[in-house]
Amino acid sequence: MNEWHCCLVCEGSSDAALTNVLELLLIRLTLEPASVSARLDLKGSVREKLLALQTNDAGLYDLVFVHRDADNAGLRARQEEIKRAVDSVQDAAVTPVVPVVPVTMTETWALASLFGDPDCRAWLRREASVSEKTLETYRDPKDLLRRLLSRDDPDGKLLPNGVFSVQRARILAELDTADGSALSRLTAWTALNKALVDAVARARPWLS
Repeated sequence: MNEWHCCLVCEGSSDAALTNVLELLLIRLTLEPASVSARLDLKGSVREKLLALQTNDAGLYDLVFVHRDADNAGLRARQEEIKRAVDSVQDAAVTPVVPVVPVTMTETWALASLFGDPDCRAWLRREASVSEKTLETYRDPKDLLRRLLSRDDPDGKLLPNGVFSVQRARILAELDTADGSALSRLTAWTALNKALVDAVARARPWLS
């Protein structure tokens, strides 16, 4: 059984927490061990990061995950951005690239995961009128997540950046990816899983 050696090309330092769940998805799909390392050292555009990987780490990874928040651009625009970057880098097709594009931000996936907690779900519905179906249209999920995690402060103070970052990282590392979860039904999460299936089929066709 071959282990998967992969990396996550990060947009920001907070993305590193996603390596755990990407490993889980890959192991679940292939039934093979997997490791995903966060490449926080890569700078510049997606194309520049991929070019640096090709130049300095050719052949090191079986898959490359590329994270880009959809923000206001939307899922399809970010997917196309990553595809153009891949196509522009010579021999990029040797290592399949998997777009990781939360809509609108990674915090949306954290909020979706917390929907499994009745208290969190009730708070989101009561205080922000957010439902599972409207999560991906909420404009500032980062602020919403901070307010949700700060809800028990009697003075109504928001968590300081350091504490919030630690709690967000913990939630992202432990996302509820089970079939039937709120996260599993999000458009962007479904797109990630489809892209992963396609990439695995390219990298190791015999697993298909």
